[in-house]
Amino acid sequence: MSKARINVHCHIFNYDFIPDDISKLLSRFPEKLSKSKIFQKSFSIIAKLIPGAKFSRLKAFFHIYNSPIQVVSSEYAADTINANLDIYTPLLMNLEEASVNKGKAQIPYQKQIDLISDEVLKHPWRIFPFVMFDPRSQTAFKDCRNALETKGYVGIKMYPAIGYHPDPDIVEQIGIYGFEDKEHLPNKHAANQLRALYTYCNQHHIPITTHVTPGGSYSTDMHKNREKYAWPLTEVSNWNKVLSDYNALKVNFAHFGGNFLINKKDERILTKTWQRQILNLMFMYNTKEKGRIFTDLSFHDMALGSDKETYFKFLKSLLNETFYKYYILFGTDASMISHTYSEKEYVEGFKTRLTAQENELLFSDNPARFLFENKKIPDSYIDLLKKHSPLAFEKLPDYILFNEGEYYLV
Repeated sequence: MSKARINVHCHIFNYDFIPDDISKLLSRFPEKLSKSKIFQKSFSIIAKLIPGAKFSRLKAFFHIYNSPIQVVSSEYAADTINANLDIYTPLLMNLEEASVNKGKAQIPYQKQIDLISDEVLKHPWRIFPFVMFDPRSQTAFKDCRNALETKGYVGIKMYPAIGYHPDPDIVEQIGIYGFEDKEHLPNKHAANQLRALYTYCNQHHIPITTHVTPGGSYSTDMHKNREKYAWPLTEVSNWNKVLSDYNALKVNFAHFGGNFLINKKDERILTKTWQRQILNLMFMYNTKEKGRIFTDLSFHDMALGSDKETYFKFLKSLLNETFYKYYILFGTDASMISHTYSEKEYVEGFKTRLTAQENELLFSDNPARFLFENKKIPDSYIDLLKKHSPLAFEKLPDYILFNEGEYYLV
């Protein structure tokens, strides 16, 4: 038996999963234009518009977004096998509330939950998805609980930068943005949705991954002024009272604050500040035996760039430190990196520069500690497979252990 190699941060979606005005922000190109054959024949010119993008990778990038979700999933499954990854955790992106026009995707979010659940059955023991929670949705907690209990989901994805503060007390007293104005009034519904989610995750050991980087997605009404609207919502300190009130909550602050080697001074200072805040929370809430605060290295493309020596010097210092080394997780952020790197290229960029012990911590031990309480696969996941994919139990992967009626990661 061997330990699983795990990617805790990736995405499986296409244009049909994203409202059109949001897709323009994500891909930098209007959906209709990116589907144009003339447009797709001009990749050599387009590649120059995205820093670091490669001709072949950019072509694959648009192919992914224009393919049916079943094709996207199967191709990514093949990419993970090629990259020698055993388990991956697709994080759903519900962007319907982030559209200023409250735009609906061509495939509604509830249907997206079902489609990714179907992929769990096609790739058992490999896909362990996270369902996205947005407290502004009328059915936010209901949808997430149903996904966790009946559809094979094992965690929650949160993205405050798209338009909400993560502290329910702030949301109820002031508003979802954490400040008062004529449009953003106190929101009791969103506050109660947040409380219900945190209570449930606290009781059932459900991991939460939350976005922490100046980059990424934003609601359409704040895109032109991220500094004023989105960055304050992303602030790590917003979680202080939440972590105190819900004393068993387990949170991965994704991206470790972002690209802390970036040339833009304001973003570099901000990401270093968030990075230090995440490490401080680890010190406050973690022990050597058990952790509540984690961080992942998704979209850390500086690990493959000209500053990689500086990057790995810092990463190795953490992975060899007696305390923090247990709480650093590997992630890629695929398919968001696919315009520049394949999954294998990104994985190899880390694997080849780390020792065997560092690799084991980053790819196996730490992700298992974050995803599964005591490495136990959730009963709801097992029940889904038994009901709809019984063949999954005929031959278990060598990283799954069956013991006294329960299933565990090795």
